Parts: sequence; C-alpha cells; structure tokens
Amino acid sequence: NDLRVIRTLRELNKKFQPFGVQFKSAAITDVRFNQELQDILQETTEFKSKIKKQKKQQKHSMDKIQFDADKLMEGKVKDHERKLQELRAARTRALIDREKANTDTQSKCEVERLKEEERAKTAETRAKSKLKVAETEAQRTAEDVLARARAELEKARIRALQEAKTMIFESEQELKAA
Repeated sequence: NDLRVIRTLRELNKKFQPFGVQFKSAAITDVRFNQELQDILQETTEFKSKIKKQKKQQKHSMDKIQFDADKLMEGKVKDHERKLQELRAARTRALIDREKANTDTQSKCEVERLKEEERAKTAETRAKSKLKVAETEAQRTAEDVLARARAELEKARIRALQEAKTMIFESEQELKAA
C-alpha cells in the first residue's frame, strides 16, 4: 500500500513541478473503478473460487492415483522379488556351466598351445635352414658378380692401356714424320 502512495506522489510531483507545486504527502481514501474493471475483478474472484475447488478435486484425484499406484507397486515388488530369485538360480546354474566350459576350454587350449609350439619350432628350423641356403646363394652370387666386375674392370683397364699405347705410338710416328 505504501508503495502505491510513493508512486502516486512521484507522478503528481512530476506533473506539477513545472507549476511550482510540490506534494509532501498523500493518502488514498477512496478508489472507484469503472464498470468494466469491476466486472473483471468479480470474474477474477469467481475464477479464484473455481481454482480452489479444482485444486481440491485434483488433490482427491491425486490421492486416489497414489493409492492405486502404491497398490500396483506392491504387486510389482512381489513379482520383482520372485523374478530375482529365479534369476539368481539361473545365474548360479550358468556360473557352474561356465566354470565347466572354462575348464574344458583351458584343457583344449593347452593341447593346442603345445601343438602350435611344436609347429612353430619346426617352422623356425625350416626357416633357419632356408635362410642359410639363401645366404650361401647370395654370397655365391655376390662373389660371381664381384668376379665379373673385376674381370670387366681389368678388361677395360687393358683396353685403355692398349689404346693409350697405340695413341702414343701414333703420336711418336707423327712427330717423326713431321
């Protein structure tokens, strides 16, 4: 209520300040509304009453829903407990079966591992012998290539030496002739 008075004073002072009038205090003693506003206020009051009635009905409905939900939940909890017991029993059976399967699998894996180790050793021995053969062949091939290269080099050296001697001889002959 005080806030309305302060706002009203502020508005009055703003409007009358150009005329040199200043309001220090005010009191609202009577309020009149036009018919339209009175109708709106009446409708608002009626609407608030309807809201209260609706809230009561809603609370009653919610209580009934909650009761039904609690009853349903109780049944579901019992069903759930029964299913849990069944699942626990099934899990125990599955664990026993899995343990048996694991033991069988481990035995088979051990046998397979030993076979694979044998195969791997055999393959390793074969690979080593093939490597020796390949190394020997590569060494022989390298020696052959080196021997051919040396022979070609010697042949080229002799040819170059022979050509040089021929050129020297021809040059000497030209010198003598000149």
